[in-house]
Amino acid sequence: MPHHAVENYLAKLVNLGESVAICEQVGDPATTKGPVERKVVRIVTPGTISDEALLQERQDNLLAAIWQDSKGFGLCDARY
Repeated sequence: MPHHAVENYLAKLVNLGESVAICEQVGDPATTKGPVERKVVRIVTPGTISDEALLQERQDNLLAAIWQDSKGFGLCDARY
């Protein structure tokens, strides 16, 4: 898909519950024989959205993290 259309498709796919991996070309097609190397540069899932354009305006967006070690645990939550 063209890079200028990514945000529209990304929002549609995430709203359908899909996870999306964004890849970028890192190899040089002029010096590469065969397929050009690409790498994953961004992963977006319904549970990891932080891009404001993908968030629902009239809905609470919750984020929580739990940490534990031998001495105890910690909890942090945020609404954005």
